[in-house]
Amino acid sequence: MLDIKPIILIGKTCSGKTTIAKALEQFGVKRNVTYTSRPRRPGERDGIDYHFVDQTYFDAFRHEFAEIAEYDASFGHCFYGSKISQYERGTVTVLTPKGYESVLESGVHARAYYIKLPDDILRERAIERGDDLTEIDRRLASDREMFETFQSDHPETIVINKFIVNDYTVTDIAKRIIRCERLVTVIPDVSQRIEASL
Repeated sequence: MLDIKPIILIGKTCSGKTTIAKALEQFGVKRNVTYTSRPRRPGERDGIDYHFVDQTYFDAFRHEFAEIAEYDASFGHCFYGSKISQYERGTVTVLTPKGYESVLESGVHARAYYIKLPDDILRERAIERGDDLTEIDRRLASDREMFETFQSDHPETIVINKFIVNDYTVTDIAKRIIRCERLVTVIPDVSQRIEASL
């Protein structure tokens, strides 16, 4: 496992967070598998994509979680969360803005990357993935509200924008994140200028 600060990837639905997290595994970063009570999508595997648990699990082990998010989806009420013990050096976790804020409040020291793409691209990706249209629109509306002030509230996050996503492969983006993390480890105050080097 790489000796770098825990990485957090944040972005709206279908922004590529999970794909980038999986690509980082090629370079020795351990991907944290978070917990959810939502139903599995076709092809998802327990312990690989998520730890699929029920609501009673979240209730019983709430004290172990760094963050828990609750959502009302078309299929019902569901929970997502990650445990404090998962935030080791050399790990990557995919979170929502609220999840990121909860993790910071729990005392975890991590670096966040915000994958920022326009809604029209996100909608197109969700349709290609085969998601339900009603659920796509609900999630995009929810994301718009959730991300409205995220960047201004968290200027410490490093932005990966549509130009980077369009011009580089997922593997290249993962390499650039690793390079940035190594730079920040050597020169701690470089984080304010790191976005330009992506």
